[in-house]
Amino acid sequence: MSIRDSALLKQIKDFFKVGNYKESEFFCCFDVNSIKDLEIIIEHFYFYPLQSSKRNMFNIFVILINIIKNKEHLTPNGFMLSLSYINILNNKIKQNVLNEKMEIYGPLPTLILPLVPIVNNLQISNP
Repeated sequence: MSIRDSALLKQIKDFFKVGNYKESEFFCCFDVNSIKDLEIIIEHFYFYPLQSSKRNMFNIFVILINIIKNKEHLTPNGFMLSLSYINILNNKIKQNVLNEKMEIYGPLPTLILPLVPIVNNLQISNP
């Protein structure tokens, strides 16, 4: 993120008490590197759910975290399932990478995606 967002990232780090904050001259970032720390943040979003289409992306992210937590991504089927979910998120996997993996492991599995919530009430709870 831009360095002008540093105060926000520092507040997020202080709120969750996990992760690492780093900054350079122009950029700053907040990294969370352990599943245990991610679970703290995930739990927060269960109590205070996102109110837009980001909720669906969050649900897919949680599915991916569970695949990794259960070490299913280490099997060929689990790896391809992970690739399928990752490919739905904001930054799609490049087609040449997908083609390379599909030559080795076969086609991507068909996914059953979480339902996209219809949000009628945009009232945001304050934690």
